[in-house]
Amino acid sequence: MHRPHTFQKIKMMGNISIHDIENAIHDVILDSNPNTLTTREVRIQLEKQFDENLHDKRVIIDEITMRMLVKKLKPIEELD
Repeated sequence: MHRPHTFQKIKMMGNISIHDIENAIHDVILDSNPNTLTTREVRIQLEKQFDENLHDKRVIIDEITMRMLVKKLKPIEELD
């Protein structure tokens, strides 16, 4: 039996798309210190923005946040 990927699961949950979540996380990261930002802080900011409890989306928010933070914190020579 085929299990949906995490990103596919989130598209089925609520009215918030993965694209909306990615854009919102990107904005939170840009407005924060990436050295001290936690995924919990990101989720709280998103909950305020979307006016919705996102605890059930915690895992996907954590994954996206960490992926974006790693890209942002890489030295420039590693981004080539």
